[in-house]
Amino acid sequence: MSIPDHRLVVQINWTDVEGYTAWDQPYADWVGANLISVDVQRAAFHKSVRGETCTVEIADPGYLIRPLKASSPLWPNVRLHRRIRVLKRVSPGVFKAVFFGYLTNIKPDPVAISPPRVTLTAESPLAVLARRKVEVDEFNNTPVWVGESSNTGHGILARVMEQTGLIGTNTLQFENVGNQRIIGTWGGGTSEVGTLLEQMVGATGCVVSCEPIVQSAPGELNFVLKWYLPLGNEAPTVTWHNIDRTLEATSTLTIDYNDTREA
Repeated sequence: MSIPDHRLVVQINWTDVEGYTAWDQPYADWVGANLISVDVQRAAFHKSVRGETCTVEIADPGYLIRPLKASSPLWPNVRLHRRIRVLKRVSPGVFKAVFFGYLTNIKPDPVAISPPRVTLTAESPLAVLARRKVEVDEFNNTPVWVGESSNTGHGILARVMEQTGLIGTNTLQFENVGNQRIIGTWGGGTSEVGTLLEQMVGATGCVVSCEPIVQSAPGELNFVLKWYLPLGNEAPTVTWHNIDRTLEATSTLTIDYNDTREA
């Protein structure tokens, strides 16, 4: 699969096909002058869940990205929840994934005509997962293993993720966390995934986040769900802005916690 040779590439999977070749479909690539701005915001806090959102403003001179325009060659595939990714070129032919997620808003600009513009908003898979509800067993005063670095298929995190239907154990990644567990009563009944994740990270002091990956061959993933222990000097909120197509030209770091144990 070839990726356009630009410093920044936004690709949209209009046909919603899981296979990697869908990134090669017509009108999937938005590069160069068609990209007005890209804003990727990531937030992470100690003992919390790390998620991200992406806002892309696109110049659409052909009025292609119009959900109700039946004459558009993209019709009827301009829909919410389509996959979108942002790739940054790090060297000739080599790209890193800056964002992968799902469209949550498609907003054509009713005023801009030179050129016509559309603003797309997307959320990471973690944000989508957080709203799903799953059934979990109740554990009473017995150690509940969240996960093991040596066995990503073991523990309550794997059980919860598999029930979502979006993530399997091959998508989980534990990094330098050892065997994390919860002591006491946990689970029971139906709960939102976001609530369960917050309980897990709150009990273990870890962070869970979605990390995008450049899917470029069959069988490869678009992201991994990463479980890790943050460093004491890690900035929990990082914002990347792209204006004039220079991603990460400026970054804003904001410390939103004060944990004396990490000092």
